Amino acid sequence: MTAEPPPFRYFAYGSNLSEARLHENCPSARLEAVARLPGYRLAFTRRSERWGGGVADIRPNADAGAAVWGIVWRIAAAEGDALDRQEGVHISPPRYRRIDVTVRTTSGGAVDCLAYQVVEPEAGHIAPAAAYLDTMLRGARAAGLPRGYIARLDAIASGKGQGRLDGGERII
Repeated sequence: MTAEPPPFRYFAYGSNLSEARLHENCPSARLEAVARLPGYRLAFTRRSERWGGGVADIRPNADAGAAVWGIVWRIAAAEGDALDRQEGVHISPPRYRRIDVTVRTTSGGAVDCLAYQVVEPEAGHIAPAAAYLDTMLRGARAAGLPRGYIARLDAIASGKGQGRLDGGERII
């Protein structure tokens, strides 16, 4: 009798903050922790035909205090291929790639996770569609991400702006 492979941890920061969205392809997903990914920034660098606007990406950022908030999901190993297909890992050219990250939970622990990063950013900022941001916001609120972070996401959704880096690149 062959043992089933162990589940994996996935750090979600975009539309997969929404449990309903993630369950479309990974019904086993269970919220394990709210966490932040230090040394990265949230950006919208790739246009999605499905969503009709920019979709989330994580880009390295050496600025002190830079971090992306998200959710650590625990997912059955058998659903890893479905998540890869959702993220466009196997298409040519690939949309996202898998990367290994270490996040810090709100309780202070370090957790090793899988995350996805855009392979070839199309631009520094591509405005996300309202439906995409609404999906992110619903998931962020339901999971209890920090209020300040949610307020910044909400500012993007309302068109009231967000932070900027050199070169006019929009970030959060």
